[in-house]
Amino acid sequence: MPKDKIMFSAPVETIIRSRSSWRSYLEKPLGKDLVEKIQDYLKHIKKGPFGTILRFYLLKDPNIDREQKIKLGTYGTIKGAQYFVIGAYTMAGTAEPDTKNLDFGYAFEKIILFLTDTKLGTCWLGGTFNKRSFSQLAGLTGNQIIAAVTPIGYVAQKRSFKGRVIRWFIKAKHRKPWNELFYLEDFAAPLPAGASKKYAQALEMLRLAPSASNRQPWRVVMRGRNQFHFYLQRSRAYQAQNKLLKACDLQMMDMGIALCHFELTVRELGLNGRWKHADPGLPELPPYTEYCISWLGG
Repeated sequence: MPKDKIMFSAPVETIIRSRSSWRSYLEKPLGKDLVEKIQDYLKHIKKGPFGTILRFYLLKDPNIDREQKIKLGTYGTIKGAQYFVIGAYTMAGTAEPDTKNLDFGYAFEKIILFLTDTKLGTCWLGGTFNKRSFSQLAGLTGNQIIAAVTPIGYVAQKRSFKGRVIRWFIKAKHRKPWNELFYLEDFAAPLPAGASKKYAQALEMLRLAPSASNRQPWRVVMRGRNQFHFYLQRSRAYQAQNKLLKACDLQMMDMGIALCHFELTVRELGLNGRWKHADPGLPELPPYTEYCISWLGG
């Protein structure tokens, strides 16, 4: 992938570890220079790693009132936010839906990390907002699909009661242990932390990635010294939701987030490699598990 026009000011690990979902914001406008910096970054994120055309918009209206917030579908869940980043992709083109959602998740998480690096709060919203209202505010055309949005701003010192309840319910700070996420050669044997050697940090940053309802659906099988095969282990609860949201597959976006954390860390470590469809054809997969993509190290 081409390098970002604006690079992070801190190590990727530092930014990933400091990222948190915020639902309460100070009603304080962003400075002109900061707004321009964000807009400049957004306009340079035009494609995902697999070629999907993406569009990102900064909605900056400090006068969004209570009625508008209700129409946006975030009132009561997101408080005080005066700015939103809206992410969309077009339904035109040849990319498969899975590829579009992988691309979107990757690119939007990179934006989330960029905003975290600028000391702003964010919160992935993939389903709890009114797509039509956001589409109208962003001036989207009919063939553009809003996949997710995030409020951005200066975070309140104290989380709201509802925000604390949401974080408690989804166990926001909890992450699955290595032996439930990473495997060696196939799904029969968990990957010992020491076996991953120079990739251990990248896998740990992947483990810390956010996901819808904190389901953490990614699974990775390491084969050889530097081949990592990524699988999506779907949650049954999201099957009906995928049909409702149609094009926007939240758990495939989660996989894009995982890919983003892994690749950014690998690149920063100076390790070579590339994404490629290279299904190893494992004979037995866990239930609801499907192959997605592979990282082939150099």
